[in-house]
Amino acid sequence: MNRIDFPTFSYLIISIMGGLLMWVGALTKELIYASIGGALIGTGISGLIEIFKKKSQYDDFNNILKNSLNPEGFKSREEDIKAFRRKWHLYWSTVNNSGLEFWNYTVLDFSKKPSVGNLTAELKLLNYEKKEFNYNLEAFKKDNLSPFTMIHQSLSHNEARAIYIFQDLNLEALYGFQYHMDWQKERRISCTIMSPDPFFKNQKTGPLDNSQGDELQSKWDQNFKRKTRIFTNKS
Repeated sequence: MNRIDFPTFSYLIISIMGGLLMWVGALTKELIYASIGGALIGTGISGLIEIFKKKSQYDDFNNILKNSLNPEGFKSREEDIKAFRRKWHLYWSTVNNSGLEFWNYTVLDFSKKPSVGNLTAELKLLNYEKKEFNYNLEAFKKDNLSPFTMIHQSLSHNEARAIYIFQDLNLEALYGFQYHMDWQKERRISCTIMSPDPFFKNQKTGPLDNSQGDELQSKWDQNFKRKTRIFTNKS
């Protein structure tokens, strides 16, 4: 049996009291009782209607919220994502506040939050000035022919989501691109690499030096750019 909350109970009692006063007024033929009883019934019924309206709106909002936090669109078949449920090393190119291009690096781990059909991880990024930013990361793969897709969202800033897409999953590392907003607040499509093993020894989260960036750019050109037609123009 569902418990009645206090506001609902109060308006219910007010309505009952109003009905009793109207009954007393009818028996005694005293208009004062009928008048007060009618006012109480009106107040009680109006209050109950508002509560039921709010409850309906709350239920609708609650259902939308639950569906948004666990959307079917991000679900995958477990057999399509099982191999990704591990630790990864993520590299991508971007620009700093001054427009200088550089490669950045971080680590993500899809094994820390296991959930059937879902891949989620926490992501820590450092900008060129080594300031830390934290994100939630979700990933999915709709079937064995689809690309592996990741989306991250800031935990503390009003920032557009970034989308990563990796196409050729038969390589030792994954090569793709990221659609995101760079540190100059400009939309950008950037080179991205994700590897189960680090490319450099003793690498810490954050910007890479120029020689490391050149090596990563060469790897990306070899494994993605040369195999993908990017915005080709037939004119």
